[in-house]
Amino acid sequence: PYAGVGLRCYAQVGLARVLKKMAETASPKERKALQDQAFDNYFQVFQTNLGRGLKDNESPEAFWVKEAGLEMLPLMTTLKKGNLDNFFERMEKLLPQLKDSLEKKKMALEAERN
Repeated sequence: PYAGVGLRCYAQVGLARVLKKMAETASPKERKALQDQAFDNYFQVFQTNLGRGLKDNESPEAFWVKEAGLEMLPLMTTLKKGNLDNFFERMEKLLPQLKDSLEKKKMALEAERN
């Protein structure tokens, strides 16, 4: 209860990374469950940019939102979860300095779909 938002996000991103790594060597059935759990942890951190999961007088930490978002993106496409257009819009709004690299990622994903 005494951990600040940065520490909580750090722990949740770390947990998501472990789950994602475990999924690499899991059976297909276990892989999906582990990837879902990893996605959910990344998503919870990503949602702090909307004020979710924050205590009074806390602000989202852009670093952890960025980390969670960038690591969540491959899972979004693999698991077909979330809205990619909304994702990119929110990332560009929150982190305008990443606009060029995000546009490249978006174009690459669109090329894969076609």
